[in-house]
Amino acid sequence: MKQTFKHRPELQIEAEFSGENPPVFRYRLSATKIGAGKTPKTVCAVMQNPSYACVEFADKSVQVLERVVFEKKYPEFEGVERLSKYGHPTLIAR
Repeated sequence: MKQTFKHRPELQIEAEFSGENPPVFRYRLSATKIGAGKTPKTVCAVMQNPSYACVEFADKSVQVLERVVFEKKYPEFEGVERLSKYGHPTLIAR
């Protein structure tokens, strides 16, 4: 049984999946702060582990990234308004 996690609040989530039905890969999952500018400062993360996160819910690794980038107040992430997570070509966890 897999645990589901909510995305952090105040984020707009977008996802891009492969074209199969059902999709085999999630290529991109982006979390953008609501109210972000047209060209938001972005952090890019390449994740290798299989993930079941989507627009509706996160998994543990996605939720941790969202917390670190948007909530922990690390100076490296000051002013960041978008987190784009790209998947290494691994299968979506089922």
